[in-house]
Amino acid sequence: MAALLPVGIALLLAIHLLRLNNQRMLIRGLQIGGWVMVNLGLFGVFLSLAFPLAIFYALFVPFFIWDVRRLYWRSELRAIFATLAVAAEKGASLPATLDALGAERHDTLGRRLQDCCQAIRGGQSLRAALNQNFSLPLQARVSLRLAELTGNLASSLRIILVEDPETDAELRKAKGRLAYFAIASWIAIMAVMMLATMSFRAAPWRMVEEFGLPPAGFFRWTLAAGEYAWYWVPLFLLALLIAAYAGAVLSGIRLFRPRAYETPLLMSALGAAMRCGLPLTTVLPALRDEYPHGPVRRALDRAGAANLAGQSWTEALRQHRLLGDADTALLEAASRVRNLPWACDQIAHRHAIRRLRTLQWVAGTLAPLVLLLLACVVGIAAIESFSPLVHMITNLA
Repeated sequence: MAALLPVGIALLLAIHLLRLNNQRMLIRGLQIGGWVMVNLGLFGVFLSLAFPLAIFYALFVPFFIWDVRRLYWRSELRAIFATLAVAAEKGASLPATLDALGAERHDTLGRRLQDCCQAIRGGQSLRAALNQNFSLPLQARVSLRLAELTGNLASSLRIILVEDPETDAELRKAKGRLAYFAIASWIAIMAVMMLATMSFRAAPWRMVEEFGLPPAGFFRWTLAAGEYAWYWVPLFLLALLIAAYAGAVLSGIRLFRPRAYETPLLMSALGAAMRCGLPLTTVLPALRDEYPHGPVRRALDRAGAANLAGQSWTEALRQHRLLGDADTALLEAASRVRNLPWACDQIAHRHAIRRLRTLQWVAGTLAPLVLLLLACVVGIAAIESFSPLVHMITNLA
C-alpha cells in the first residue's frame, strides 16, 4: 500500500506539468485519484510503523487535509468576490475582470476563472458561471442570488466579505477545543484496547499463583475491570462521534443540523435584501431555492406561503422555528423604528456567537470526563503491570 504514495504524487504533479487546459473531467479524475493514492500510501507507511499511528491518520488527517483545502478555496473565493465588488462599484466589466484575474495565474484557479469569463460571455449569469466552475458554498450562492434580484452586486456580497473579529476568535477557540477533545477520545480508545489486551493475554495473576500467594483484593478488582474493558470502547467512540459531528457543523456540512444554526445566514441575507429595498415576498422564495437542506427549505417555503397569506414574516419564521421569541420581539421593535437591517445583523451575529460557544461548552464539558476515564484506564493498566511484583515482594520479605 505504501507504494501508492509516489504514484499519487506523480498524478498530482502531472496536472501542473502537462497543462491540461479545458479538460475538466480529466483534471478532476487525476486530482481525485492522486489524493486517494497519496492518502492510501501514507496510511500504508504509518501502518508499517505502528497500528495506532495508522488509526490516527485514518481518523484525523484526511479531515484535516479537507479542512485546509476548504479554507484555501474559501480565501481564494473571498479575494475573487472582493475584486468583483470593487469592479461592480467602479462600473468595470465583470467578464473582463475575471479574465484579468485568470490571466495572472497559471494554475487550476486561473483556468477556472477564464472558463467563468467565457461562460458569462456565452450568455450565462455570473452566479451560474461561478457555481459551475467553483461549487460555491451556500453563503456565496445566496449572495449572488440577491445580487441578481437587487442588481447591486457590491452590497449583496457584503454577506461574504464582512469579517467579524469576535466570530473569528470564537471559531478558532471552538476548533482548538474540539481537536483537543477528539485527540483525547482517540488516545482513550487506544488505551482501552491496550488494557483489554493486557488483561486477556498477559495474565499477570499467574505469576502470583506460582509463588502460592493469593492475589490482593484491589488487584482482583483491577483484573475484573480489565476483563470488561472492551465494553468501554463504545463510550469513547460516542465521544469521538460527537467531536466529528461538531467538527462537521463547524466546517459547514449541513447534515443533521438544527434549524437554529441556519439563522445567521438567513438574517444576514434578509438584512442585505432590506438595505436594497427588496420585498420579503421575493427574498424568501429565493432563499428557499438556494437551500440544499431539506427541512430548512420546507420551513422557508411554508413561511413564505404564510407571509403571502397575510401573516407577519417575523411570526411566520418564528412559527417554523427559524427564529426565537426574543428574536421576533427584537425585529418587531426594530420594525416600529424602521431599523430592521440593523436588527437582522445583530441577530445573525448573536446566533453565530451562541452557536460557537455552545460547541465550545460541549467540548469543554466532555473533554475532562474523557480525560478522567483515560486516567482510570491508565491507572488500572499500571496496577495490573506492577501490582503482582509489589505484592510478591511484600509477602516474601
